[in-house]
Amino acid sequence: MRRTVSIISAVIVLGIAVYLISTMNLFSENNKGTPDGVSQATADRYQEKEIRDYQGVRLDPAIGPRDNSIAGIQTVALDSYQLKLTGLVETPVSFSYDQVLAKAPE
Repeated sequence: MRRTVSIISAVIVLGIAVYLISTMNLFSENNKGTPDGVSQATADRYQEKEIRDYQGVRLDPAIGPRDNSIAGIQTVALDSYQLKLTGLVETPVSFSYDQVLAKAPE
């Protein structure tokens, strides 16, 4: 009898937990109200009347590449940027942004 009451209590608690989780806000704080997986940068690229989903599948905006970053498009401080080549190299080296551009093929 006691075991039955314990099992029923556990099922009720589990049911309440599932209900509470299913009603939670599924919007991320990082994305300012857009669904998880769509950064604000991606959301901003949708045109006014553009279809955003089809049969439950999210569609990417027609303009620009898909943004798959966690917190939107990142900015880089070019004056302090350093490309470091380390690890399995004979001599580790570091390049500034201007040095990288100078070595880029044209």
